[in-house]
Amino acid sequence: QFGAEFFLWTRWSGSAETNPSGRLTVLNAPSNNDIDRFELLERRQLGDINWSLYKVRCRVAMPWRLNDYPLDRHHLQIKIGVENPLVDGLTFKVDKDQSYIDPDFVLYDWSILPLRIDVSSLSIKSHLGLPGQGVDVVPSRPVVDLSFVIRRRSELALWSSFLGNFLAIGLCILAL
Repeated sequence: QFGAEFFLWTRWSGSAETNPSGRLTVLNAPSNNDIDRFELLERRQLGDINWSLYKVRCRVAMPWRLNDYPLDRHHLQIKIGVENPLVDGLTFKVDKDQSYIDPDFVLYDWSILPLRIDVSSLSIKSHLGLPGQGVDVVPSRPVVDLSFVIRRRSELALWSSFLGNFLAIGLCILAL
């Protein structure tokens, strides 16, 4: 698991009551009272457009692949969407120019590659028991994918700590 905290803004046309962003969730985060939380910070009416700003806190569940440790790198992903697989008429457009990881954010011993943000879809290969649905009907819903790669920053510092351990073990063997 890894924790993330970020700002998310949404815009939609229509009334404030039809706010689709109230149904958003982090799809790959376990749901908990304090985790996977969207906190509304601000809402404004800008002509015909409604705008909302949220602060999102989540703990994302994902497997860590340690095959290449201590030279490992990890592809971290956050998927934002709606829980209901039958939601209709919802589309996402991402703001790639204004979406980034804060350059002042430091993750000790790791380098962070640039953020990628894309829109994809999540499909369920079932008609979910709805009568009258054909076999070929595959419900899908839009998903915003935030992804970035972290890479262990200093292989030399890591090797020097291992070298110290190997020297200590070697001295113990020579003392026998």
